[in-house]
Amino acid sequence: MTVRRWLPLVLAPVVYVAAVVIWIGNDPRVAKQAYEHGSTLNTSENGASLAFQYLAHRGAPGPKPSANPRRKVAVLTRALDAARLERDAVVLRLAPAFGPTFMRDELSDDEDDDEETPTTKRRHDPKKKPGPTKSEPPQKAKKPEPRVKTPLFSTRERPLLTDAEDAFVRGGGRLVLAIGGQYGPITTRDGGPHQVAKVFPLWPGLDRLTIPEARTLAGAALRRTHALFVAGEGPVISRLPLGAGDVLLLSAPELLQNKYLALPGNLQLLSALAEGSRPVYFDERVHGLESDDGAIAILKEWRFGPFLLMVVIVTIAIIWRGARAIGAREDPFRDTRSEAVDLVGSLGALYDRSMTNGEAIQLYHQALIRAAAAQTGLRGDALHKRVEQLMDHIALPTEHHLPEDQFQSLLTTINESFRRLEHAKHR
Repeated sequence: MTVRRWLPLVLAPVVYVAAVVIWIGNDPRVAKQAYEHGSTLNTSENGASLAFQYLAHRGAPGPKPSANPRRKVAVLTRALDAARLERDAVVLRLAPAFGPTFMRDELSDDEDDDEETPTTKRRHDPKKKPGPTKSEPPQKAKKPEPRVKTPLFSTRERPLLTDAEDAFVRGGGRLVLAIGGQYGPITTRDGGPHQVAKVFPLWPGLDRLTIPEARTLAGAALRRTHALFVAGEGPVISRLPLGAGDVLLLSAPELLQNKYLALPGNLQLLSALAEGSRPVYFDERVHGLESDDGAIAILKEWRFGPFLLMVVIVTIAIIWRGARAIGAREDPFRDTRSEAVDLVGSLGALYDRSMTNGEAIQLYHQALIRAAAAQTGLRGDALHKRVEQLMDHIALPTEHHLPEDQFQSLLTTINESFRRLEHAKHR
């Protein structure tokens, strides 16, 4: 198969996929409907795209904004890891779709034992000997019960932070949790006044907030925090100092969403959370946008690097070999005409039934004229004189029905004219 034939087969799916991606990427409805509330990719009134753009373009505050360095603002699509972030980074987690989750290997031994089923405990208890005891009558042997698998995520109440998040905050980072619902040991309570009062001397210049929903924080874990803003008797924003950093809890993630960001005090709150020129990360992992190392990194981890290199070399060799021909290339032309005797006989029968012998001679004579014009390049009177010379100046009759002997004589003359024309071509 030549390049001209397989190239459309390769380009067609590539063009289709590219067109679909471009169409989806430019559809304004995708950014408003495909992402969850609080996501920086959500451009609707419930998204946080304006907060991201504001911090990205505002830069570090100062007396001369033009001379201030650009603030680093990015999205976080991996699990929070102190080794990958700056020590003074700020992580904003707005309206998380789920609370803190702990992998199985993050649980302590005590928690592991608590989560085992009675069947599992009985099987792994080293102090319990097999067989009947004094208090238990002998029983018949039973079929072994199926082992109950421990769930990947524990259902017990968890601390507010994972070990990685705790290390990040203690090292000097700031974690902002704008929850708006249940989040580990912290929850929110609806109701109460909309009037917010500042009760802690932090963030000078920020004295008021505009909350769209009357919602306050609740939970036993608040005993370790101190309230910054309250609505009635419940805290709206609380701060948990931890090591060199802190955790900020917000009961209303709507404060930082597109619809309410421009209300009095809310934009100043966003700037206060970012605090100077600290790098800011919007956590998109809690909205379902999670990235990993990819297939290439996994193959490298499995020491498949030489295999990948061999695949690349073989691919280059195949492409290079296909681009170089040995000897003359085949002519892609395929003659589809048939020289079978049956076809010629059937065409003769068709002509015999569809036209008279006089009309057939006229049609054959026109073919001679076209062949002479194509070979000699003559036109008009010069062409007709050349055809008359080939025909020995024999004129064609105008009758439709010719006697058989006259038809054969004219047919022989035209065949001879074609022979002369072909002979003149090879002189």
